Amino acid sequence: MVEITFYGSFEEMMDDLARAMREADTRVNPTQASIRAGQHFIDFRHGPELPIFGEILDIKTLGVDEEEQAYLDEDYAQAHMRYYRPSRCFSIYCESGEVGDVHISEIDAIIDPQLFQTQYFLFINPHANNTRSPQGDCQ
Repeated sequence: MVEITFYGSFEEMMDDLARAMREADTRVNPTQASIRAGQHFIDFRHGPELPIFGEILDIKTLGVDEEEQAYLDEDYAQAHMRYYRPSRCFSIYCESGEVGDVHISEIDAIIDPQLFQTQYFLFINPHANNTRSPQGDCQ
């Protein structure tokens, strides 16, 4: 279920966001903290009926040019980003995948690439040509 929170000011909203991020940081376990680029995961934050399957992307290869890469490197180097990882995530609502960030406290399990592929073709997009890897972005 989606929850909507109303704030009296932008500052109040940002304070609540900072509090939520600090709280999420306290929930990170060693397995979650060890996840690296190229690894795959499953996330049940929305319940077992809506699993999210994802791949951690390499921060050092996200920029389309040197300027964008420098910006991304600087952004991910900030202290509040230490538990965020760039990722491409897939669900039944986003079959082609969406690139973004995941807070690693949301990762329920690290899974091997074969399980990731199997889940994509069986659960998320059973009509896909299973000779290719999942890719793309939801808009």
